[in-house]
Amino acid sequence: MAGNCNCEQPNTPSAVNYDVNENLEEKLIWLSEQTAYLLPHHASPHIALVPCLRTLLQHNGLISSSGKIKSQLIINALYDKFGVELMNEFGIGSQNVNILRQGNGISRLFQSCNGKTGNVLSALCIARLFVEDIRHLEEVAEALEGSTLTPIPRPFGRSLFPRGRARISKEAILTSLKESKGVIRRACKNLNVSDGVFRSDVMYHNITIPLSEKQLNRIGPQVIQDVRSALREGQSILSIREKFGLSKFSITLIRADDPELQMLHNKSKEEKKLCRSKDKLISFLDTNPLACRSSVWKKHTHSVETVMTLDSTWGEVTLPLPAKNTRRKKPGVRRDWQHRSNQISSKIQELVKNELEKKDRPSMLTMTRIKKAVGVLNLKYFPPVYRAKIEDILELSAESKAAFQTRVIRWAIDRYSELSIPISSNQLRRTAVLSLKELHECRALVIKFAQERGLGFHSRCSLSPLADANTLQG
Repeated sequence: MAGNCNCEQPNTPSAVNYDVNENLEEKLIWLSEQTAYLLPHHASPHIALVPCLRTLLQHNGLISSSGKIKSQLIINALYDKFGVELMNEFGIGSQNVNILRQGNGISRLFQSCNGKTGNVLSALCIARLFVEDIRHLEEVAEALEGSTLTPIPRPFGRSLFPRGRARISKEAILTSLKESKGVIRRACKNLNVSDGVFRSDVMYHNITIPLSEKQLNRIGPQVIQDVRSALREGQSILSIREKFGLSKFSITLIRADDPELQMLHNKSKEEKKLCRSKDKLISFLDTNPLACRSSVWKKHTHSVETVMTLDSTWGEVTLPLPAKNTRRKKPGVRRDWQHRSNQISSKIQELVKNELEKKDRPSMLTMTRIKKAVGVLNLKYFPPVYRAKIEDILELSAESKAAFQTRVIRWAIDRYSELSIPISSNQLRRTAVLSLKELHECRALVIKFAQERGLGFHSRCSLSPLADANTLQG
């Protein structure tokens, strides 16, 4: 009725009904303020945001070098920032996951759609991942546009926007450690997680877990110092383990004692990787002075991507310019597919023979390993007849997990027989580089090969024929 105030009971209900908590209310107010600023200043707000957002996403590794948008990582980040409820209201939710994974959701924000305005609210939510106020978006994007895309420091090689399982919060870890008085097993029990998950999240949050006196005495102060030096130099974890005879768990203990080691380790590895890639490219260009960029990329794909990611300035100056698209005047020579398939078959046979005859620890002959070795990762360009022939050869040459475990255990028992000592579970798993669980699954093979070579078992060995059920379960 005219003259009456309807503030208490409005005739028109609100567009979005929430029992709004303070956290959600703050986000909605932020979106309202940014929209109020954006709409009067831009005829097409969606199109105005796109170039800036694309620059920021590229700089943060959310758009690959090929231009593919990593939609699922962006969705996970939006969930963390705004919550699932609000994102579902804007059309970014669990019901759209399958669509978004195909790149048809977030990717549409970066298409002009013939001048039509896109979803401004979704674009604003993505912008909020990088800036506090939309007025500063263009300034931030312009500052990054001319800079070299260097990798953003991430703790222990983790993604900027984590995916997969939810990590334990830093506060929960510190509280659990305090309640358990620094005993890791008790802390894991309090949080109801495994030891591996707990240590992974501890390292992710850069929390220091000092080495105990018992661990110091077991590993040795000098060995710990040498391992730290090797990590700073960027040596691989596997080479460090082989050099000092340490388990993966011991290396984890040393890294957890000094969280900065992993950052230094990753930085040194990247520098070495960049140097190796540059040397390969320079060597190839010296021997092929007329090569174009596409031919360099085909020959050394990984090296080119490494250089363009870590030192794009050097790559733009050193690598040749892309060749112009010119129509071929003369027809190319037809490839002899029969000869090509015979070459591939010979290479596969030689690879399998070398692997089976080598004296070092066996490596599994997987399908991918064989394809890489013979240079046929992609078979779709082969004629169907030759493609089927090569696929049959690959199927016959690749070995199953059971066959590989048989080879490894036979090799480990042969190595063990040179020591002339009874078989110990720990010593055997270190020699075979297999977990104790895998050895228990192949216990019959261990007993069989040990009997063939006349080897005995330690009295407390859980792999012994005389081990009882309780020992095996433990």
